[in-house]
Amino acid sequence: MNRLFETSSEELVDDGNNLYLCGMKKLLCPQCKIAAMYVKNEQGERLLVYVLENGEVVPKYPEDSMEGFDLTEVFCLGCSWHGSPKRLIK
Repeated sequence: MNRLFETSSEELVDDGNNLYLCGMKKLLCPQCKIAAMYVKNEQGERLLVYVLENGEVVPKYPEDSMEGFDLTEVFCLGCSWHGSPKRLIK
C-alpha cells in the first residue's frame, strides 16, 4: 500500500485499486455489525458509502459524487436494516 496523504488525524492509503481513509473508524450496522452501506437518489440508483465515527457519510470510492443522493437514510449491504446514519453503532 502506498501512503498518499497524512495529517495528525487521517491518512489516505492506496493499495493500487482502492483508496482508503484511515484513522477514522467506520460506524456499523446495529443489526449485523458491518460497515458497508449505500444511499439512494430519486431515481433509485445506489451509491456505496461508509459512515465515519464523526457521523459523516462518505463514498466508498472517493471519486464518486454524492450529489443528488439522500444522505439522511443509509441502507445496510449485509441485511435488511436501513435508517438514519445516527443510529449506527461503534
